[in-house]
Amino acid sequence: MAGAKNPTSYYANLNWVAPGAQQTFDWEPLIDMVNKATIDAKSKLGQIKAKGSAMSIADMFEMQLMMNKLSQVSDMVSNMMAAVNAAISGMSRNLK
Repeated sequence: MAGAKNPTSYYANLNWVAPGAQQTFDWEPLIDMVNKATIDAKSKLGQIKAKGSAMSIADMFEMQLMMNKLSQVSDMVSNMMAAVNAAISGMSRNLK
């Protein structure tokens, strides 16, 4: 067969796992990202509170960016958890 690819060369670079082997997904880095974004936002709120009425436009924009990042990171993690849950539910339905 001219032009056929050697399947072993494709799989040589992948970490192959035997069928039926258990695999885990580490949620800790994702949760750490949410926790860090939360700590950063709370820290910025503390700085703004300490300044009182001397808050600048730059502080408001920085706070808005931090809250936007926190919202996106937490949304990403919850969407990933929902996707994993849906995949596992689909697999379990097919096992019945």
